[in-house]
Amino acid sequence: MCHYVTLVVPTQDRDAVDAVMRNHNRVATPIDNPSIARLLEEGEYQFLTANGTCDCGTVLARVPRTAEEREAALRREAALRREAARLRRKKWSETKIARVIEERRKATERPAKRGPDSLDQWAAIVTDLKAQLALRHVGLFVRSYSERLESERFVATRRDVHGTAPMVEKLASIRPDEVTIFE
Repeated sequence: MCHYVTLVVPTQDRDAVDAVMRNHNRVATPIDNPSIARLLEEGEYQFLTANGTCDCGTVLARVPRTAEEREAALRREAALRREAARLRRKKWSETKIARVIEERRKATERPAKRGPDSLDQWAAIVTDLKAQLALRHVGLFVRSYSERLESERFVATRRDVHGTAPMVEKLASIRPDEVTIFE
């Protein structure tokens, strides 16, 4: 079983998408998985982004593996929720609270050990694809595949992410088996 990150974009211009991806040490190889295809809108295409290997260790859609990691993550999130409530009682703005909570979240998270990517890298990829190819949106999908990528069937969902939050924060919200569209 390996994790793979695939890209969903409203263009089939593989060469243009691949050129942007290569600037970020990734590739764009067309892929057509039937479970993802049913979620795509007309004119959207899926591309595999791994450059020769899998994306195991990706920072996207990171799910704690052990019971201890899950418990620690739950405790950290509960503490952050309590902190946000305390700041609301002090009449802080939601924007300022979100910024402080994100800074604290980054400070308490352990960085992935030698992962193949970073949230900053993916933020640059999404930004560059939208700007250089004039795309109205870019989507990402993360899954741990146990069969062939092109033929494995599974249940996936689709979610559009809007708002003015920083791209890194939006990327941190990606969930496994979800086509997450960034507008």
